[in-house]
Amino acid sequence: MKNSIESYSIERFVNGDLRIDYKRSQKDIFYILVYFLISVPILFFDFKLVSYLMNEKINSNVIIGYFFSSCLLFAGLYFLIVSIETFIKPTKSVFLIDASKKQLTIKLNLFRKFQFNFIEIKQLNLGSKDITVTNYHKGRTFKRQLFLIHMHIELLNNKTIKIHQFENSQLLISSFEKKRNQSLKEVSKKITEIISKECGKEFHWKRTQKE
Repeated sequence: MKNSIESYSIERFVNGDLRIDYKRSQKDIFYILVYFLISVPILFFDFKLVSYLMNEKINSNVIIGYFFSSCLLFAGLYFLIVSIETFIKPTKSVFLIDASKKQLTIKLNLFRKFQFNFIEIKQLNLGSKDITVTNYHKGRTFKRQLFLIHMHIELLNNKTIKIHQFENSQLLISSFEKKRNQSLKEVSKKITEIISKECGKEFHWKRTQKE
């Protein structure tokens, strides 16, 4: 049996196992492709600039050139890192619940995963962050909201581990942002409720933190 909740696909197998997959959003694809294409020319130009500066005698202009090169390097690496991090986000078996082994497996990315026995788990927690990002350009101030929901697993040894991040799939910010945030909250609660019930545990909604 298979059904979907927004970008998440839930599949129940005959043996009782349950798998939750993730479908890449428009924003994911934008970050992977566009950010990578932005990073390449920036890093290439920075490489050429550094190569030129290394053959010049040190003076004020060369020092300014190195400073500008450092800014380019940080900008290029930022776009490249975001592109890579989005690319390695898992899509298949993001959550896998093994009914016979009574185990929960969570993929953090293509190279890292967590695995917990049901008896190790105390509960699952959800919490949101409402972040105001402020940018300054040509004397003007621009603000935008970033709404994220984090799923944490709390173990019996009182250790708490972040295991998943829910975020809006839409690329552009619109006047319906509050409605989107509420929709994201509902999706995160439904997914977490499914996982917690399969593990025989409770889940709790924590407060929204404003930053």
